[in-house]
Amino acid sequence: IQADCECDDWPNLVERCRRVFAAVPACAVWAPHVEGTPYSSDIAAFGRLSGDGLFAAAQTDGIVLGLTRPVLDRLRRARLDDNLYGWGIDQMAIAAAYAGGRLAVVDLSQRVVHPQSRGYPSDAAAEQWGAFLGQLSPAEREWHDVLMAFCAAGVAVKARRTGAGAAAGRPFPADGAEAGAVLEARLGAAREALLRKFGTRASFWPLEVALP
Repeated sequence: IQADCECDDWPNLVERCRRVFAAVPACAVWAPHVEGTPYSSDIAAFGRLSGDGLFAAAQTDGIVLGLTRPVLDRLRRARLDDNLYGWGIDQMAIAAAYAGGRLAVVDLSQRVVHPQSRGYPSDAAAEQWGAFLGQLSPAEREWHDVLMAFCAAGVAVKARRTGAGAAAGRPFPADGAEAGAVLEARLGAAREALLRKFGTRASFWPLEVALP
């Protein structure tokens, strides 16, 4: 749990994480719905697991994470000395989960708020991020690329729909409805690629979970 985030009920959040891990053996990475992250739940979720807010997720962000032992062991093997700001640790955890035949879960029943600001240089963090992810295994790299292609397409579509990209001064590849159609098609293709790859490894899909 990062220090600069807020939750109305931390004990309940931790208990919910414990219950999800107990009820969903396939879950290797758990995260709540976080407000204040580029990988928001509406972008990252790609498959419903239960009617009470559990979704398979392509990315969660490392604001608040629950990790199982295999994922923790994988992170312990990574070199962290040159990654001072921690970017990419969450992505390595999620890639390791899917490469191991398990999944990441975003839990919409739990809400965490994270301020959209940082007190360190983004350029340096991004450079270290790229170097850190160079440690991914070939299988992890394949999963990372598919997962992040889906997220990147979702971010672009959301920006187009809401006008957030234009407001931030980021130009779109083209003007008008044509550009929107291109982005929507890219998102659809990325989703299909993700589901095809997910289906080849996940014997537990589809899954309906009823928590005790």
